[in-house]
Amino acid sequence: AQGFFGLTQLGMYATALIAYSEIARRTVWSLFRVENEHLANTYGYRRVEYIPLHFESSTLGSGGRGDGGSTAAKRRALWCEILVYFSVVLAVFLLANKTVLDEVVVH
Repeated sequence: AQGFFGLTQLGMYATALIAYSEIARRTVWSLFRVENEHLANTYGYRRVEYIPLHFESSTLGSGGRGDGGSTAAKRRALWCEILVYFSVVLAVFLLANKTVLDEVVVH
């Protein structure tokens, strides 16, 4: 019995296990990196007062370097961005499923 993308049931379980183990590996690795950075900063090796940004931040409001735009405009822009990302993910998902379904119908 063939499953999704032509994988057997054991193959699907192995793929899921490998994906979950990769997520766990990256999580543990990032925790080690953050802890190491914290210890380095605690000992004073890289203690700094100010870190300059390489871009203009619009989230600083009127007190900072930002443009101080309205909250409604920022919220609208955020929702538009979320909608675009969701649309792209949905389109890729539908195209992938269409390809799989076409292969199933042909065979």
